[in-house]
Amino acid sequence: MSLSHTSMTASVHPQSLPEPSDSAERDTVSPVNGSRPLRLGVLSNAQSGRNRRGGLKASLMTLEQFDHVPHFMVNTPAEVARALEQLSAQGADLVAINAVAGIDSD
Repeated sequence: MSLSHTSMTASVHPQSLPEPSDSAERDTVSPVNGSRPLRLGVLSNAQSGRNRRGGLKASLMTLEQFDHVPHFMVNTPAEVARALEQLSAQGADLVAINAVAGIDSD
């Protein structure tokens, strides 16, 4: 399953979260799990006021530099729930929210 701006049909970064690749990253100990850096996932709402005014474009440009970070476009509580399930299944430890306030109810 993946996500898009209007539904859960396409994902910006659908791959699983990779293991750290360089020794410095592998040697960093997470305060949460004690063994590896925290794995991040991002949820964005394209319909939020800030994102409609150009914030989404800036966010996507930034996320392109971090293609190992899963990013999901969500518009409804059900899409948020499905995205969180996917992030959990991929081992995400931390979720960043990009202007998700105001999600339309189902």
